[in-house]
Amino acid sequence: MNIYLVLIVAGLVFFLLFRVWPEWLRLYIYYFSWYLLNFLVGTAIVRFIVWFIIFHLGIDFWIFPEYFCDSNNPLDAFWPLLQITKRADMFDPFMGLVRIASAFVLFHTSSEFLKDPKNLDELIFNS
Repeated sequence: MNIYLVLIVAGLVFFLLFRVWPEWLRLYIYYFSWYLLNFLVGTAIVRFIVWFIIFHLGIDFWIFPEYFCDSNNPLDAFWPLLQITKRADMFDPFMGLVRIASAFVLFHTSSEFLKDPKNLDELIFNS
């Protein structure tokens, strides 16, 4: 138990002395943090888009289903990789109408956006 306490205190002192780190180490930590943040935000966006598209079939399909779950081990958020479940309202007539309306709005909005090539150019070059 004492070895863990020593490691925790040493880690805290290491990170508290950030200002005296060599420049190359600070740069590596900066890049690591930046790419980790981009990976986490990008994964959250991709998993929502995939879920939303497959939602119209009455199926819940999740990439990293435990992504936002609080647990003791942060690596548990990435296991299991995929989860597929049939929704309880798969054959509900009202939800069928909601899915059809949502798919129509999604298709119509996308087609209107893509009619003007200037929109796509602005989306690509301004990001």
